[in-house]
Amino acid sequence: MPERRIEHGYTRLPAGWEHLGAGGAGPFETKVSYRRPEGDRQVWESRRHRKGRGPRPGKPRPDPGGKSPWLRFWAPHRLSWWVAGLLVLGSVLFTLGAVAALFPAAFGGGAAGSLVSGAAYFVGALIFTAGIYAQVLEAINAGDYVDAGSIEEPEKRFRLFAWQPERLSFLAPAVLLVGSVLFNVETALALASALGLSGLALLVGVTSLAGSVLFVASCYLQLAEICHRYLCLRVDEISWWVVVLNLLGSAGFVVGSVFGLDVPGLSTPADDLVVKLGFLQGSVFFLAGSYLMLPEIFSE
Repeated sequence: MPERRIEHGYTRLPAGWEHLGAGGAGPFETKVSYRRPEGDRQVWESRRHRKGRGPRPGKPRPDPGGKSPWLRFWAPHRLSWWVAGLLVLGSVLFTLGAVAALFPAAFGGGAAGSLVSGAAYFVGALIFTAGIYAQVLEAINAGDYVDAGSIEEPEKRFRLFAWQPERLSFLAPAVLLVGSVLFNVETALALASALGLSGLALLVGVTSLAGSVLFVASCYLQLAEICHRYLCLRVDEISWWVVVLNLLGSAGFVVGSVFGLDVPGLSTPADDLVVKLGFLQGSVFFLAGSYLMLPEIFSE
């Protein structure tokens, strides 16, 4: 095995490879440019790396799979595929819960509609959290090499837990995981309220708002990871749309949570409709963003 050396931050290059530069938002390294001994220039990017997409070539090259990423859906051997699948399923249940809350008559009306909505949100939140935890696993097991196809890495034990706050690729899903756990608490309390337990309305609103704010924070960190700076506009990249759609979904949840706070003297009858529409918007955008993770992982 060729000798390796740490070139910048936590990324590694083999001896003989030329380090051309690195960048990222603030103190976080999310991009490393290098030249291989053969002379071709490539760019390592943290999101592409943890999604198993390999480095970005200096010049465009055809997809080695020979098939459009929009027509490829099956890759259960890849952790990123499970991330996308779990988030899509969780988002479908969120959408079902939002629709049941907005149109309870279609689900039996009254208490029955509330129960369907609460159960869909509760189960969806559990599945969504599993998908987010899988994103954390992506980050902590991604390794520190820049080109998996050119470096013979020693076999490493698959890790279930790690603390890597210096990596934006870890920090973003970790913040999202905390927000999702809070949302699990909120959906459990909401389901209990639908089953007849009283006095939980304010606690439901507070945990929902806290979780939604963390969702927004995580999406911004993911945007900074993709942009390699604090903001950017990259409408030609699937990854950018994944994050932007999830950011819009998080914003919908924030709106729904704010208007869902049961504050005496401030709440109005119209707030209930805003809550339901906010969560419906959030759920639909989460579903769209989660779905785009599938063509993203097939865009090598």
